[in-house]
Amino acid sequence: MKIPISLTSVVVVAAAFLGLLAPDAAAWTFFTNQADFTNAMTSSNFTETFGSLPGNDFVPTPTNFSGNGLSFDATTVKINGELYGVVSEGSPRLSIYDPQDSLVFTNFSTGVSAIGGIFYVANEYNNWVTNEIVSFQVELADSSVITTNVISTSPTSFFGFVFNSDIRSLVISSTNHVNYPLADDVTIGFGRFDTNTLIAVQDGKLVYSFVAGTNVPTVATTTNLQMSNSWTTTNVTSFSPIDLGSGLMRYRYETPITGDTQRFMRALPQP
Repeated sequence: MKIPISLTSVVVVAAAFLGLLAPDAAAWTFFTNQADFTNAMTSSNFTETFGSLPGNDFVPTPTNFSGNGLSFDATTVKINGELYGVVSEGSPRLSIYDPQDSLVFTNFSTGVSAIGGIFYVANEYNNWVTNEIVSFQVELADSSVITTNVISTSPTSFFGFVFNSDIRSLVISSTNHVNYPLADDVTIGFGRFDTNTLIAVQDGKLVYSFVAGTNVPTVATTTNLQMSNSWTTTNVTSFSPIDLGSGLMRYRYETPITGDTQRFMRALPQP
């Protein structure tokens, strides 16, 4: 098996201390062109058109949407908040009932690191509000939180994100909380953002992930960088690899880590 270039040295290690990665350390790319966004994903993606939503009526909160083996939930920020289906600019859209609330997408399938769609702000009559600001807040699996505000220049404005970490949630709001955030043609998928090693510390564990061929490599861990120390697969948890297409798989491994213990990992080709 050919190991990615970042894994070919005799010992490829990365120190993983608690707090090593800053909260804003996530890498990400923002898209306003839908074709470019689509090209930044593998074939493992799914688009929800919201065509089955009721027009100008409540939608169960939360509601799950799924297709092509992927899924996500739509919900709201408020505990008693409610989703609302509307017809805006001639198309069914997903929105919220209370403008003080926010539209939330969460509970994504494992491996989803890309999300995009048509997002804009409408008034109480479901009409697009000219050049209104849409606020996005994304939380990632590596605990990064990314916030950005964009201007919706039309009711077909497309905005998309591809991250180097799985998505936990996307919150969409009107910045003035007088008008309503709307969503249509929401696409989720596996991003092509990186093909090299990702290392993070989360929930007291060292997470090690990379893209390689279909032959499963051997991943070992140690608590010391000295070459004389033995490497072992003890306490290494292997997750089911995710098929990215084109003969590539994303592998993910975890090992426990404590406040006074450093952990290091490496990947080796199969004998």
